[in-house]
Amino acid sequence: MAEQTKRFIVVLNDNVDPAVWRAFLARDLEAVGEGVPVVAFVHQPPGDAELDALEEAGVDNLLTGHWHANMALSRAPLHELNTKPLGHG
Repeated sequence: MAEQTKRFIVVLNDNVDPAVWRAFLARDLEAVGEGVPVVAFVHQPPGDAELDALEEAGVDNLLTGHWHANMALSRAPLHELNTKPLGHG
């Protein structure tokens, strides 16, 4: 049987201040082991302050929506995938 890769997944509220993200992520990621990829979900693509908080916390991948378009963005080491909805309107 193939070895399973561990990942840590976190869902964030995009209606709060980046300081709240920093505090929440610091607590939530305390138990995450070294080298475990961290994936975050948030509705809308974050601004610079939020991106800084994600990077400082060690988030590797970010999944977002809101723009109603498929796109991949990279701000190394953070990678963001934005997806459009299945239906619109």
